[in-house]
Amino acid sequence: MADDTTICVPQEHETPATTFEWAGYQCRYAYARSADSRVAGDPGQDRLVLRSNEQQLALVLCDGVSQSFVGDLAARLLADALLDWLITIPEGGTATVVASLTERLTTLIAEVQPVIDGFVLPNQLSAMLREVLEQKRTLGSESTFVAVQISIPKERLVLAWMGDSRMRLWGTQEERTHEFGNSFHTAERWSSRRGLVGTPHVAVLPLPDVTRLLIYSDGLTQLDQQADMLSNEALNSLITAADNTPTSDDVSLIEVWRTPPEQRSDDKLIAPAHPSSHAAPAEQITPVAAKDTSVQSHPLEALRALLNRWLLFIIGACLVIIGILLLRR
Repeated sequence: MADDTTICVPQEHETPATTFEWAGYQCRYAYARSADSRVAGDPGQDRLVLRSNEQQLALVLCDGVSQSFVGDLAARLLADALLDWLITIPEGGTATVVASLTERLTTLIAEVQPVIDGFVLPNQLSAMLREVLEQKRTLGSESTFVAVQISIPKERLVLAWMGDSRMRLWGTQEERTHEFGNSFHTAERWSSRRGLVGTPHVAVLPLPDVTRLLIYSDGLTQLDQQADMLSNEALNSLITAADNTPTSDDVSLIEVWRTPPEQRSDDKLIAPAHPSSHAAPAEQITPVAAKDTSVQSHPLEALRALLNRWLLFIIGACLVIIGILLLRR
């Protein structure tokens, strides 16, 4: 793709709702780490990347599995690979896309596993925690995903997913999410060691039949019952509210909706003012109603984070012991 604009939303800090125009559509994204990750100064385990030119828009949301080895690493590697795959999807229907996706995720194992094997753990880790992580390394790093390609010339929307991230779709009259059926399963994901864990799901739809697409990670379940489109300010407030719950988790969101012709500035790409790893020069716009969602650390929050991390450590240690006992049988 010539003149591509790529946006890699940082995993190291919060990004409030940011809106830009693309080829007759409005697009926006947002990102927030869990309370535990912010307190510890860790990156989020979600990965959000977008790539576009005047003909195609590719979107990927990956959610690293926290119980695997360094889940944010799998999310980053998988998201980058899926983004490249999306712009080379072959012509054809669902079966063709499934075959292409399956092949790509299978060959990705050989590319990613050396990175996982060579990942250097921080020196300050305790010996016991290091042992737990090394045991997890043998099982691999894992992530769920949602990948989207919107093609203007082909008038085609391609959706691919594994895992429990939310994906909602609207047509000209009403929400069509029910058409995906029971296909969002927590246990399904991609593993650097095992490859596909479960079945990859794919939908190929005529683009004119779709007016709005909303994708978000399971850290934003407060949005599940919200059918109306929120303003950026309201969305930022909802993300902040989700962060203040006891089950605070990483939040990542991408939304795309068709812009009525009378509201379009033109039908050309307008890139947001945001850091990009491979961004081509493009006109910049000011994010709409962007609001800082960062929350200052509080002693009670820090204590809660510490307790949560110890709980994960104990669970991990138990899994290692169980694994050792099973191997000795």
